[in-house]
Amino acid sequence: MRSSSAFAALHAVALQAATASAFTSTSIMRRGAPATASTTAVATTTSSSLRLTKGDTVSFAKYEGLGNDFILIDDRDKSSPSLTPDQSERLCDRNFGIGGDGVIFALKPDAIAADDAAAEVDGGYDFTMRIYNSDGSEPEMCGNGIRCFAAFLRDLGADASSYKINTLAGPIIPVMND
Repeated sequence: MRSSSAFAALHAVALQAATASAFTSTSIMRRGAPATASTTAVATTTSSSLRLTKGDTVSFAKYEGLGNDFILIDDRDKSSPSLTPDQSERLCDRNFGIGGDGVIFALKPDAIAADDAAAEVDGGYDFTMRIYNSDGSEPEMCGNGIRCFAAFLRDLGADASSYKINTLAGPIIPVMND
């Protein structure tokens, strides 16, 4: 496992399931018998993938920032998230999914149409951040989420001291601490 910074850590999560509703560990209750737990061994990796439908997979990472945990997906080659709000909600389920406070997508810089004020960012945007909360709603932005997002971008190789992020709340410029 690799620590990415003081405020965000990469949690390697490997899913060996065909859907988001499968467990990597299972608790079994039997009537009249004590609860027993069996755990499936899961390899620790720096990236993981999730199978959505037969043949479809989505690579993801899981980060934590000041007590909130997020599933991050690299969609920098796309203008819209690769998952729907409903799929994201299922992934965030702590009992039947990966578990998290939200799913954050790294998208193309121009993935959100900017109004005139937001378009004034010098040099344009580096990336777009979209987030679906664990209930499937879409907030404009998330403070702890942007921390994880910046660390995720750095870990993907976008090594910069700051990023110009396009969000539904307007431009956000997180600065990386060494």
